[in-house]
Amino acid sequence: MRIARDSVFTNVIVDTALGSALSFDLTRPLKGAAIFWSVDGRVDTGDSASTPRVGPLAVPPWAVLTTLSAPNVQ
Repeated sequence: MRIARDSVFTNVIVDTALGSALSFDLTRPLKGAAIFWSVDGRVDTGDSASTPRVGPLAVPPWAVLTTLSAPNVQ
């Protein structure tokens, strides 16, 4: 999974392998400039698929993180 600040993914802010996970929780809010995201998947047989680029999405400046998804992780 990749998250970037630009539509061609030159300014990537998250680039991670998720393994068999079905979800991903950010460790910090992505306020400010719009974000774009895409997911590439591959299985052991070699088959692969990708989502189209999604975005731009913008977090409004008034949004506030009130609860951490994993408060014991530092």
